[in-house]
Amino acid sequence: MFINSSSCSSCQPPCGNCSSLYYCLSCISLYLSNGTCVNSTSCPNGTYASDINYTCSNCSVNCGTCSVNASNCTSCANPYFFYNGTCVGTCPAGMYQNSSNCLQCQLPCGNCSSLYSCLSCISSFLYNTTCYNSTACPNGTYANVTTNLCSSCSTNCSTCNLTANDCTSCSISYFSYNQTCVSSCPTGMY
Repeated sequence: MFINSSSCSSCQPPCGNCSSLYYCLSCISLYLSNGTCVNSTSCPNGTYASDINYTCSNCSVNCGTCSVNASNCTSCANPYFFYNGTCVGTCPAGMYQNSSNCLQCQLPCGNCSSLYSCLSCISSFLYNTTCYNSTACPNGTYANVTTNLCSSCSTNCSTCNLTANDCTSCSISYFSYNQTCVSSCPTGMY
């Protein structure tokens, strides 16, 4: 019932209680949303159908949409990212941000900026966002076990092994001498 001028008037179903003919304060078998009764699937974005008070209640601030309760996010509000049913400010290690979701990096990436763009490697060596095993670093690089990178050989080496100066072949205009590459052979050598 509500007061209409000087008399009491009945609320229109599905309103249980109302403040005017078309503004509900509670609902019968439906959920209250901004003075209107709606079914559970019609609660606006950012709210969920609460069975506790039969209202469309607000999701937690980081959720774009939620279900069952305020913190059970089904999508995230900007600038949050969806991860394991929650919304986080940054994706955890081993994951990358794709749109509004945190997705798993592709192995052997340890960390990545996208599915195939590694920032670090697991049990392998990084070179230009790609992971290589120790024997497959590109020519001109070697597997640096200190940094887990395919590091550049010294400029006089075409290929190297173990360190930048442990040359296995020499660049053009350099000559092999005692596992290094020199620009000219020492006296007494040709």
